[in-house]
Amino acid sequence: MRYIEFINKYKDLPNVELEAIYFILEEVNHLSRSEFLLKRNEGIEQELLTQCTYMVEEYIYHSIPVQYLVGHAYFYGYCFKVNPNVLIPRFDTEVVVDQVLKETKKMNATSIVDVGTGSGCIAIAIKKKLPQVKVVASDISLEALKVAKENKEILNVDIEIKESDLLQNINEKFDIIVSNPPYIDESEELSSLVRNHEPHLALFSPNHGMYHYEQILIQSKNCLKEKGIIIFEIPSNHSNELVEIVKKYYSIIEIYQDLNHLNRVMVIRT
Repeated sequence: MRYIEFINKYKDLPNVELEAIYFILEEVNHLSRSEFLLKRNEGIEQELLTQCTYMVEEYIYHSIPVQYLVGHAYFYGYCFKVNPNVLIPRFDTEVVVDQVLKETKKMNATSIVDVGTGSGCIAIAIKKKLPQVKVVASDISLEALKVAKENKEILNVDIEIKESDLLQNINEKFDIIVSNPPYIDESEELSSLVRNHEPHLALFSPNHGMYHYEQILIQSKNCLKEKGIIIFEIPSNHSNELVEIVKKYYSIIEIYQDLNHLNRVMVIRT
């Protein structure tokens, strides 16, 4: 079967994203997008065709995210191992890393802690860009920390990985606390790809999605250096609600938008 025939077989089925099929074909066959487009009229090797068929049908009929099927996802130009114990890194989160890099340069920061690191994508991307800065990555999930440790080795970075319920086991002070914590209310609508397969521990938060933010704010008093800052990824639909919570603890709050002009990053200055 040719690549183009494989795509045509599945592309018009309900709830199928063409990009998901491209992703599987490209990753299984080790092709860049330009190579894939050049080869679209060529045949797929039988063994690879069997593998692609299995993955695409798992995606279509069982709503399994393609990144879990392939075993990795791309974030900030790097390839990260992922499995159902960690959230799939999102492109939108890259603006959080951008902001950390800007703030680090501005304040000449030397230490950063990533709270709820999951796959380690934020911490590792920061360390790749700022090798001279101390980076600590924490998570409550031991299974997530296993993935973060593997990504640390694969991407050859020297970050410290710690088991911690948010900042509870962090016994030092940092210039920057960064976090993309759980912030979805259990009642919110989610695609079956997310709700049925990504880890609920990393998705959902009580108090309308605000609980983990507030806990980090409370615990941050013992973990921030003088003039340190907190950088959050935030839910665009609840940013005003979060601002009101932050005002109970800090007064200098800035919000930055992502490439879709949605509120995505909050910077809290002490």
